[in-house]
Amino acid sequence: MNWHSKLIPLILALMICMPWTGWAGANPNNPYCEHDPACWVPIDDGSFGMECCRAKYTSDCKKENNEAGDAFRKRNVVFHSWGRAAGAEKAMQAECKYGFDPAYIGPPQLRDWMRAPGDGDPCRAADAWKQKTMEREKDLQNADKRYQQAVQRLEACEKCRDNSKD
Repeated sequence: MNWHSKLIPLILALMICMPWTGWAGANPNNPYCEHDPACWVPIDDGSFGMECCRAKYTSDCKKENNEAGDAFRKRNVVFHSWGRAAGAEKAMQAECKYGFDPAYIGPPQLRDWMRAPGDGDPCRAADAWKQKTMEREKDLQNADKRYQQAVQRLEACEKCRDNSKD
């Protein structure tokens, strides 16, 4: 019985001093959260607060809907910018090759903005517009990617909202 007197304080000291996350198994997935992991983020709270999880998305998906709309508008702006650069590139290539653009009908001074990157020379302007077209194409690809991600978040939010109604 004498050896128990030394073991009991040791056990009590371990129970009191050991961090609570150690008792929970230090599981980053939080085994106490019983919600759907696609819709909820576990709160790894060592103080064992009232909530074990927080929702990933807003309850009405308004924030996600606004983000998707903003990404769509940004994608359209970048798309039109890319289209304008690509059109200017083709027009300057035709003007460089033929001395004029056979597809263009209108006063030549309306095309001055296209010649501006080449200091009035359509051949240099065509090269400058080609560079701008490639840059804007990369921007368009990035904007497409951001738009697709925003749409995926919106769809996930709507799915979680619909599942919570059940």
